[in-house]
Amino acid sequence: EQSEYIQKALDAFGNAREGELIFDIGNYYVTKPMFVPRCVKIKGAGQRRTVFKVGRDGFDVFTTCEQGCRFEDIQFEIRGYNVRKQGYYINLQHDKCDIIDVSFGESVHNIGVFGHNCRINKIMAVFGHQIDGGSIIDVQASNCKINDVQSLSGYSPSSIINIGGSAKANISGADVSGIFSVGNGALITLNASASSITRSSIKGLKHNGYSVLKPEYAVKVIASDTYTIDSVVFNDILISSHAANGMLFEQKDDATIKNITLTNFIVQGTNGIGIKFDETKKGRISNINLSETVNTKERTMPLVIMGQPRLN
Repeated sequence: EQSEYIQKALDAFGNAREGELIFDIGNYYVTKPMFVPRCVKIKGAGQRRTVFKVGRDGFDVFTTCEQGCRFEDIQFEIRGYNVRKQGYYINLQHDKCDIIDVSFGESVHNIGVFGHNCRINKIMAVFGHQIDGGSIIDVQASNCKINDVQSLSGYSPSSIINIGGSAKANISGADVSGIFSVGNGALITLNASASSITRSSIKGLKHNGYSVLKPEYAVKVIASDTYTIDSVVFNDILISSHAANGMLFEQKDDATIKNITLTNFIVQGTNGIGIKFDETKKGRISNINLSETVNTKERTMPLVIMGQPRLN
């Protein structure tokens, strides 16, 4: 059990507002939450080399105490059970934090982003068991940049990237790129059920999965209650035949989905739906720009329209 020793080392930084805690090659067995002070870097020797083995469910392994924290070159595994159902491996509660070159798996919730202006890059995830719900990266803050995330197993959480769903304030400025998955979860879900989502860029997404383990939809845009999804650009998206369906726009209650642009958007395969629009109230899905580079024609149902959405 290394949790208390690691926390003691973190506490030693005090109010220095900077520092680096370096972990050598090895396994570090932890069963208690650890809290990272302001501007402190957790630095390992690389994925598969510095491994935190999490021996208990139900807690966040690392949580930031202030802004400017950084996590780099580490890996998380679980020990003594199959799937973590509660708690993040890394919980970014504060602004301007970074996660770079980190791998993990076997958890419903993996990285939580609640601070603004965070940067996440080079993430690899592998899951050996069915995962019910959750995401690899859960974004509940604005102006966050996520790049190069790979889900390399047939099983995965419900979504690789989830934006929204529990945020206390509106989310804007998400910049997501370079997402690759072979798993049965969506590449990305925009979920405006607790706050609105605006002015975001989603690009470079690719699903190339298995014929048995399929996501219901590879990309999901869902708005409910009175919230809005507005001014989002999807570019360079490739969805293979191994996704049951391509993209879903779902409008519920008095919510609004508007000003969405799709370019270089390709859905391969001969079965299922290319893009589905499900509008419960007239005029609530509007100004959806499908460029000439959107291609869903291989699918049995290239375009499914429920309601009267306004498409350009």
